[in-house]
Amino acid sequence: DIKLKHHRPLPRGLVTRAEILTTTYIILILEMTIIIFTNLRLIIHYSLIIIFSLITFYEFFIGKILRKNILLYALPHVLLMGTIGSFLYYSVTIISSLQFQISKFLLFGVICYISGLIFEISRKMPNISDNKSSNESFISLLGFKTTWFIFIGLFAVSLIIINYIFRIQFLSFIPLIVFVLIFIFRRDFFEKLSRKGVELLGGLCILYIFITIIFGGLS
Repeated sequence: DIKLKHHRPLPRGLVTRAEILTTTYIILILEMTIIIFTNLRLIIHYSLIIIFSLITFYEFFIGKILRKNILLYALPHVLLMGTIGSFLYYSVTIISSLQFQISKFLLFGVICYISGLIFEISRKMPNISDNKSSNESFISLLGFKTTWFIFIGLFAVSLIIINYIFRIQFLSFIPLIVFVLIFIFRRDFFEKLSRKGVELLGGLCILYIFITIIFGGLS
């Protein structure tokens, strides 16, 4: 971040490493307390997530290799999102006494993993409108078309999985269809997006994924 992401809070001096670590420990303690008072069976799964988080923090002990390629770096790190998704599904089945299904357990993990990849791609695209390139961008690595094909493809796969789980209506695919049509007929819209614009678009896609999950679950 100090080298490449000067706009982030830590390089700007808005927060210190000590403050980040202290906040992290407080949140972990609060989460563990909530789990203990909710259902003790969740502790084992949650503890595994904490262990995996620590391994991720130390970049799987092969940080030098992973940092050579941002795609190689992202793929294992985003696995943490998948484990959290599976944990949330497991938690809901225990708290609500719903029947646990291994297929849904795995699929929820996949959905969250895909959401994490969408987040990573959207925040590591260069500002096309400023004609800037960076070794730390997916577009410089994969090219403009390939990066956006992957982005849209991940969004599509997540919606297909959600539809498989909840059997929701075709209407849920309308944002995806609009997305594809704009990319086909107005590609300049994507080319002119600023870095913040791409991040916002990625955030909206992730938000829509989870809203669809919530409505699918309620139905």
